[in-house]
Amino acid sequence: MVEGRCVYGFSVGYQYNDAKSLCESEGTQLVTLQSEQKQEAVWTALGSNFGQHWMGLIKTDGAWQWQENGVLIDVTSTRWENVQSSNNVAYTMSSQDRYLWKMTNTDSWYKPVCEDVSDTSSSAISVSDTETSTVASTTATPGKCTTLSYICLHPVTIRPNSK
Repeated sequence: MVEGRCVYGFSVGYQYNDAKSLCESEGTQLVTLQSEQKQEAVWTALGSNFGQHWMGLIKTDGAWQWQENGVLIDVTSTRWENVQSSNNVAYTMSSQDRYLWKMTNTDSWYKPVCEDVSDTSSSAISVSDTETSTVASTTATPGKCTTLSYICLHPVTIRPNSK
């Protein structure tokens, strides 16, 4: 697993604030991709349909920061494909051997990719079907990912490369 977290790719596009809210409503957050290796692992696991997706990278007070479990963390290295000073959020631009970020505004539409922010060994996780508003609960198996909702393609467990 990458940092002990499950990663979930949603098949429907959302504007940034709605994507962030969707992740949070499921007890997850928009994925943080501080390393190129993690970005590559997420892209490889979810597939080429997730070459462009939201991540938890925002600009606050002129500085780019990751939203990590409710805390803002300064970006230490960047992989920008474009630089547009008026934009304040970012999405991924991933493909084989190319793992970049692009600046955009919150009104753009991309698929959310969320990551679990809780310990994967915890017990009950709420699972919801947002179309019918039914709520079920399930028990998480230690080290396993739990399906979140009907629009989630599939949960994946990403293991670091043994390079």
